[in-house]
Amino acid sequence: MKNNSKMIFPIALMLVIGGFVGLVAINSDDASAADPLPADAIPVTNAVDLSRIGTGIEFGGNEWTMDAYYYLPHDITLTGTNNFVVIGNDSNPFTGTLDGRNNTIKGMNIDGIVPNAGLFRTVDGATIKDLTLDGLSYTITANNTRVGAFVAYVLSDSSLTMSGCYLINSSITVTSSVSYSYVGGLVGRIDTSNVTISDSFSTATITVTSNASNVRTGGLIGEAANVTLTDSYNTGNVTVTSNGTSIPVTGGLIGNCTAPTINRCFNGGNVTINISFDNPATSRTGGIAGSMAAAGVITNTYNTGNITNNNDSTERATTAGIVAYVSGTQNAKMINCYNTGMIIQNTPNDLTNRASGIVGQLQTTASATLVNCYCLADSMIQNGNVLIDRISQGGDVALDGTSTPERLSIQVSGAKTSAQMKPLLSVAQAGVSVFYAGSTVTAASGTFTGFDFVNTWSVDPAKNNGFPFLVNSPQLQGNGGGSGGEDKDPAGALTENMLLIGLLIFGAVLIGAYALGFRSMLMLLAGIAAVLLSLVMAYTGVIPYVDLK
Repeated sequence: MKNNSKMIFPIALMLVIGGFVGLVAINSDDASAADPLPADAIPVTNAVDLSRIGTGIEFGGNEWTMDAYYYLPHDITLTGTNNFVVIGNDSNPFTGTLDGRNNTIKGMNIDGIVPNAGLFRTVDGATIKDLTLDGLSYTITANNTRVGAFVAYVLSDSSLTMSGCYLINSSITVTSSVSYSYVGGLVGRIDTSNVTISDSFSTATITVTSNASNVRTGGLIGEAANVTLTDSYNTGNVTVTSNGTSIPVTGGLIGNCTAPTINRCFNGGNVTINISFDNPATSRTGGIAGSMAAAGVITNTYNTGNITNNNDSTERATTAGIVAYVSGTQNAKMINCYNTGMIIQNTPNDLTNRASGIVGQLQTTASATLVNCYCLADSMIQNGNVLIDRISQGGDVALDGTSTPERLSIQVSGAKTSAQMKPLLSVAQAGVSVFYAGSTVTAASGTFTGFDFVNTWSVDPAKNNGFPFLVNSPQLQGNGGGSGGEDKDPAGALTENMLLIGLLIFGAVLIGAYALGFRSMLMLLAGIAAVLLSLVMAYTGVIPYVDLK
């Protein structure tokens, strides 16, 4: 033992130096992958920390208030069922920032009577960015529901900024009744607020069964007012079964929206609504939005999902590839859009129903302008009958752009064959395809530029079934997703940090024991005990995470 003990000091010194260098390296890598953090940012390292957000308690030298800046230095995994309590409420909303740093919260589960379900129940002026929710499961049975994976409800006259937020491998199932049901993949309801969502997507399956008066469901947002949605998409299937007497509205991106600005977005999920009762009920189902009001603008956006409206009642059903129903008194615009999804409508009465490739129906006071918008000529099926060349209802639309009623202005748009909508990239860039790339298009309401096949769109026979696709759509990268994410082990940097901290403590104990002249197994046992204790304390959150950023 005497000879072996001479090696203890250099080994211990190497452990300490190596652990310290490794800890600095990990934190430096994380810092380089995202924006610099403010000096008072609070690290959220585990499930216990997640539950502290907004509680106002003091821990680790920080006050965990609703307006603080929080960030994830690594992934967090939640286990078990009902493992999370939503943050905030209508009287005490979250107003701060949650910065995921391109990391992931895994396994979030909410099951039961939770009318307002989400990572945040209510927000007001909040920012959520660079965060992935993976393996989320919401199973909600409650009256008057507002449900979204990230946010249930955005207060009236407030704001929310979301960017780089991804929902993957997840499901949201809601059974509700009474007055309302607002369900979205990212956000449940946005109430007359200033909201910007960018570079975000959902692949979640959404299933809603409701007899509420207002049922609004979307792949990204259930209902929204004044939202700006850019570079975002949904590929999850959305299915709604409604037994209410009002108007269920369902969309691939947004269920019901007022004055939205939607640019460079798409839906690839199938959207289905089922009305199966005798009471008259109008249903609206769209590839991008179920209903849009007050001068909404949709540009450079497309749908490839199948849109199905099964309405057994005697009332009107409206189904369309982009927007099912346009309302209000201002002019809505759809520019550089297309639909290749099947539009399938099964209803008892052909005359009171609308199945169309782009726009389903205009309210009697509404008007809309379609410029450079296209759908597949044989993609509309109503009660088993194929509808040819119908890009909007209110009268069949001729390919020269004339339509009824006159308040629907359709310019250089129409139903095309699959071959026409799959041009070679060189042909598309030359501006000689149906998409009028690089040219200006003059319509009744102004002059517009055709599809940009250099900066915005591209075509590749091996992608998107040969149809045009958006070149800047967000892609999940690394373990946590987002731009700059890095591949990590499933436990994430938490495991690495705990082990390195354990090595530091272990080495320090050995050095101390050597300095005191101990030459027995006691100092080794003490070192091992210190390692185990550090692991337990770091994992349970008894001691705060020490971040070197």
